[in-house]
Amino acid sequence: MADENQAGGSANDDGTNSNALQESQNKKKSREEREQEDREYLNEMRGWLVTVATLFVGMTYQAAMQPPAWMPKPEEWSRMLFAKGARGSRTLAHRAAAYQFFNTMTFSSALTILVLLLVMDGFRLISARRILLFVRMMAAFLSSFVAVNFVIGITNVGRATFYLVGIMVSYIFLVSILCLVAVCLSP
Repeated sequence: MADENQAGGSANDDGTNSNALQESQNKKKSREEREQEDREYLNEMRGWLVTVATLFVGMTYQAAMQPPAWMPKPEEWSRMLFAKGARGSRTLAHRAAAYQFFNTMTFSSALTILVLLLVMDGFRLISARRILLFVRMMAAFLSSFVAVNFVIGITNVGRATFYLVGIMVSYIFLVSILCLVAVCLSP
């Protein structure tokens, strides 16, 4: 009788273990299927994303080579910012420095996306979902930098620029927090 209970208990344990093993294999299979779907989606979208990133790289390069008409030459605005007793408007120098800063951030964000998409096949250790989240996060930063740079570039009134840039910086902060939460909560 004790042998029968042991045999029955052992059979029950094997059934529980096989169910747990099967469930684990199903989860692993579904995770692998999800990874494959994400990688296929990323490969399908890669051409479009590379095109858009290249457009932003070209646009920001052009904006750096031919800045807006209101902007003084770099040596002039840097002298206005850093030299004591320099002639000229410090506000204009600050706007010029902010324009160059955000233009450079836009350029570097677009270039990062471009390089990542071009070499992503070498990142087999990093999941496609993480790469996709990183590209989305960089795209959010990119759009924020473009918006701020646009505001700085088109407005000629110092106070309006200040308010609009404040709104855009708040937007960037919110987008940053949301992106970080999305990356942290992703499986």
